[in-house]
Amino acid sequence: MTISPLPHEISIIIPTYKEAISVVEETIGEIEKAFLDTQWKYEIIIINDGSGVGFDYSTLTQKKHVHILEHSQNKGYGAAIKTGIQHSHAPWIGITDADGTYPNWAFPQLSEHADDADMIVGTRKLSDVPLIRQFPKFVLNRYASFLANETIVDLNSGMRLFKREMAMRFWSLYPDGFSLTSTLTMAATGNGYTIIDVPIEYYKRQGKSSIHPIADTYRFFKIVGRLGLYFNPLRIFGPIAGACMALGVTKGFRDYVVVDHIGNLSISLMLAGLQIYLLGLLAELISKRY
Repeated sequence: MTISPLPHEISIIIPTYKEAISVVEETIGEIEKAFLDTQWKYEIIIINDGSGVGFDYSTLTQKKHVHILEHSQNKGYGAAIKTGIQHSHAPWIGITDADGTYPNWAFPQLSEHADDADMIVGTRKLSDVPLIRQFPKFVLNRYASFLANETIVDLNSGMRLFKREMAMRFWSLYPDGFSLTSTLTMAATGNGYTIIDVPIEYYKRQGKSSIHPIADTYRFFKIVGRLGLYFNPLRIFGPIAGACMALGVTKGFRDYVVVDHIGNLSISLMLAGLQIYLLGLLAELISKRY
């Protein structure tokens, strides 16, 4: 299905997978109410990500601003967002979930910063996140902040606004799974785009979550590491090189004091540290070139 170009300023994309129609309808109602008294023109794009029998959202198209797109099979959160972006035409993209976890009434609050930013992220308090995900989320945000060399408050928040033009620049990097938002955050941060964080509430999900705490957390860490290597390789190579050099110098000093000569292991560690640093420097030059 192809959506005709519309003169809207923002496209709100909502991926759905086996969400109750009443919950999706409530989400749409919140967004409509939120933009009622604003200067923003909007459209809402629902992507039914292969929910199957019993999840027909076609009746929602009776609403003025709503469009429905269908995946014949479940492709993943990231794939649904990408489909929505491909069928949107507004200069700004907004994303949210259809499960009642995000305060959709806060979209106008995020949009107030549109003149000053390339992306506005609705950042959740750690205490609002389910307990089983709090520690992995804390570590993941710190890990991403280190690799990006910038403070990242909420790496994978699913409520945000961003420029369509910026999102399209990194299209080839986006995965089909939940890591799309993490990828977008790392890509935007690593390339100097202006990101503004706006604190939001985060509510208990309506229905069952499809996030797997262990598998998806591992996937997030892997993707963040890959993106760190892609955009800021010295943040990965540098500490490894420094550790090798430090071990080599320490071992060499010990060897000199105890046995009056510097052993082969000490020299090997120092040379390895130098080689790793030079490799990281080369990777840094290549990444900045592109």
